[in-house]
Amino acid sequence: MICSRTSASLALAVAALALFVNPAAQAQSKKILVTQPVNNNVTVTLAGNTRPEVNPVLKTAAVATNQKLDHMLLLLKRPAALDAQLTAFIDELHNPVSPNYHKWISAEQFGEQFGPAQSDIAAVTSWLESEGFTVNVVYANGMFIDFSGTIGEVETAFHTQINNYDINGVGHIANATDPQVPAALGQVIGGVISLNDFKPRALHEPIQKAHVEVGSHSLTSEYTNASGLEIAPWDLAKIYNIAPLFTAGISGQGMKIVVVEDTNLFNCNATNAAGAAGTACSTTSDWAVFRNTFGLGRYTAGNLLQENPAPQVGTNNCTTPGTTTGYPTGVNSDAVEAAIDVEWATAAAPSATIVNAACANPRSGFGGLTALQNILSHPSADNVDVVSMSYGESEEASGASFNAAFNTTFQQAVAAGIAIFVSSGDEDAASSDGGGSTCTGFSGAYYCAKDGITISGWMSSQYDVSVGGLDFADTYLKDNSTYWNAANNIWYGSAKSYIPEQPWNDSCASTLLADFETGSTVTYGTSGFCNTTAGENFLLAVGGSGGPSACATGTRAVSGVAGGTCAGWPKPSYQTAYLGSMAGLVNDGVRDTPDVSLMAANGLWGHYYAVCYSNTKDTADGGTPCVGQPVNWPGFGGTSVSSPIFAAIQSLVIQHKGSLQGNPNPRYYALAAAEYGPSGSSACNSTLGNSSSSACIFHDVTLGDNDANCQAHSGATGKVNCYLPSGSIGVLSTSTSAYQPAYPTTTGWDFASGIGSVNAYNLVYAY
Repeated sequence: MICSRTSASLALAVAALALFVNPAAQAQSKKILVTQPVNNNVTVTLAGNTRPEVNPVLKTAAVATNQKLDHMLLLLKRPAALDAQLTAFIDELHNPVSPNYHKWISAEQFGEQFGPAQSDIAAVTSWLESEGFTVNVVYANGMFIDFSGTIGEVETAFHTQINNYDINGVGHIANATDPQVPAALGQVIGGVISLNDFKPRALHEPIQKAHVEVGSHSLTSEYTNASGLEIAPWDLAKIYNIAPLFTAGISGQGMKIVVVEDTNLFNCNATNAAGAAGTACSTTSDWAVFRNTFGLGRYTAGNLLQENPAPQVGTNNCTTPGTTTGYPTGVNSDAVEAAIDVEWATAAAPSATIVNAACANPRSGFGGLTALQNILSHPSADNVDVVSMSYGESEEASGASFNAAFNTTFQQAVAAGIAIFVSSGDEDAASSDGGGSTCTGFSGAYYCAKDGITISGWMSSQYDVSVGGLDFADTYLKDNSTYWNAANNIWYGSAKSYIPEQPWNDSCASTLLADFETGSTVTYGTSGFCNTTAGENFLLAVGGSGGPSACATGTRAVSGVAGGTCAGWPKPSYQTAYLGSMAGLVNDGVRDTPDVSLMAANGLWGHYYAVCYSNTKDTADGGTPCVGQPVNWPGFGGTSVSSPIFAAIQSLVIQHKGSLQGNPNPRYYALAAAEYGPSGSSACNSTLGNSSSSACIFHDVTLGDNDANCQAHSGATGKVNCYLPSGSIGVLSTSTSAYQPAYPTTTGWDFASGIGSVNAYNLVYAY
């Protein structure tokens, strides 16, 4: 039972019940936002909706006006009073003492209760059609309209020019300025998703074989007899105590886990018309080989479906994407991402149905968002229990409308009872840099964070579980043999128990890496690790992301940097409720991330995930026949692995509870607050490893950080969140004049690991 609820929440629950007892009456009483005739000459600007990469000097040409933009999404806004009521209602859905507890609502009910008035939606639809657009879908949630038109129609209607740009040698189309809409519609139109063709990053990282050796210390040789390099599903189940759940008959039976993608699976060998019911992938698919190799085939209820979901009404806007290998090809491959997601979701819930839900990316937007919206539009949301999304992009780059689109979508999902898990990111605390911008002063391809502290806008909503990334600390502690057997078992597993953990961080700014290499934890300054010859090998911002929401709304002043009129999402009730009563939580007024974390490393300390991806034509992404021992298969890390795993663990919670649970965060934080208290739990400290208490639900990660190396921003005045007292490389810091690393682990919750990792068995039975 969720604790720390006040009498005020009881009063709110009574008020909420009175409000929602008659949805039809409420719908009739909604405030009408469109009250004036639509005049295209009197406009308002939809601020924060121009890509940071767009620069007039990079323009190559205007886009032909007759070129088609298919399936743009128009995001609508509800009256402000309804916004507050929706936030309160979702809180009540997750409050066991509320009369609304777990009274999940459908897309139609969501629209009736919390969408704009029907007359406002009709006014917007009529305006779109009057501008020559084709309206394809008006979603029942009342918050999205799918429409198509030409570049010329877009430029006329939204008062912006669509140009071709050359961005680092890659051609893109994008709007030159923020779009504008008639002022009469300004209160009901939230934004256009989107007027460019930039795509998000799939949040995985290939194994860093070049980084396995650290100076004079050979991490590889320390693993010669431990067989601990690649993580197998058996290891996962052992380390995070999932295996006893399988023994107890809880392995995902009857659960449906959706992984949101923009590509079909490679060699699924299942073809179906767009919008048709999902088709099972063949027994020769990579997923099936993965399961059979690692002994998961004995869970015979497990199933894999390939779906291209159509909306409940309107024109089908979900075309089959085929198999895509990244954007551009060979970079963060979408096909690899899909393989990672379906394989490691089934590793943690081998009896569940895993659904690869994918729509082709429209010329403007993300096909995964279309797929999720279409699923949610169906009655009972197609009986989905849990969703995982392994894509992301910084709040600044996404812009206010895209950030709001995910927030709105996740609101609807949790109101329907569905849990949403999203990768926190793979850029340490510097999501705008996407792994780093080129460092100056070096001849090699070295990378630094330059945009300051930023997080992904695709996971910063309070309605998703943000899943961060960890690494095992056994190599740092020089204690491999304690945690790994000398040889693998028949399922290629060798882990002995839970293993001490640290944040996943491949950067020279990591104090643990500096200590391991030099015997000193100093990373900055002329003699600091990042400015040494050895440290140059680790100049990159790669690791599990986390930080405060800072630019979910508003407009940045400098490209990629949180500032200007930017503001973060407000701090959710499940974080504010435990300020002062759970160690580590920050009273900063904004949504802080991540919420939880799991192993996500890509090999620096000798640990990564084995993945079956047999597309041999895709050599840039590591496509290799899945034959022989998995050590020869492609290897990956990234929060794109930790997210589907945690989503699958939550499906085991749902199976045990016997019903949908909605957003898991209120319960996660309640359990963590009880375990850690205001001073932390000495019995559940991750550094204890196999000596930690068997009663722990979460493992408190207190070793290491997710800091990154940095340099001054080329477009800003001086440094941004970069402590650079001397030398040419600094480290990400909340202060530019003092070393305040962004971010170290602390007792309890922290920006590097959130609540920490999990004992799955204890979570399921305590939830």
